Amino acid sequence: MRQPTRSLSRRFQRPVNRHTRGFTLVEVMVGMVISLLLLLAASSLFIAQQRTNATQGDVAEIHENARAISQLMQREARQAGYSDFEFANNTWGGAETIEASNDDGVNRSDSLTLRYFGASGPGADPWAVPGTPSAATPDGTA
Repeated sequence: MRQPTRSLSRRFQRPVNRHTRGFTLVEVMVGMVISLLLLLAASSLFIAQQRTNATQGDVAEIHENARAISQLMQREARQAGYSDFEFANNTWGGAETIEASNDDGVNRSDSLTLRYFGASGPGADPWAVPGTPSAATPDGTA
C-alpha cells in the first residue's frame, strides 16, 4: 500500500506549538528594565569603589607626609642647642634654642623655631680665641 504524497511546502513546515512562539513585547520590555536596573546598580557600586580608593590614597599620602615631617622635626629638635665647638663668648643655647608661637607666623599660622650651630670647619682649634684664623666657626648649617 502506498502512502499519499504530501506537497513539498507541507513537508518542511514545522508543527505550530503555542509554547514555542517566542517572547511577547511585554516580556522583552520587562527583561530590559530588569537588566538596566542591574546595570545601574553595578555602575553606581563601581563609581563608589573608585571614590573610596581615591580617598584612601589621599589619606595614605597625608600619613606619609606627616611621618616625614615628624622625622624631620625630630632630627632638627635633637640638634637644637648643639655645638661641636666651644668659643669664649658662647651665648647660644638656653631659651633661645627652641621657640614656639601660636597664630604668630606667616598668615597667622603656628610656628616652631629651632636654632643650632652646624659643624665647625675642618682643622679648627676649639680652644682658639674667636676671630683668629684657627678659631672654630660654624659651617653655615644653622
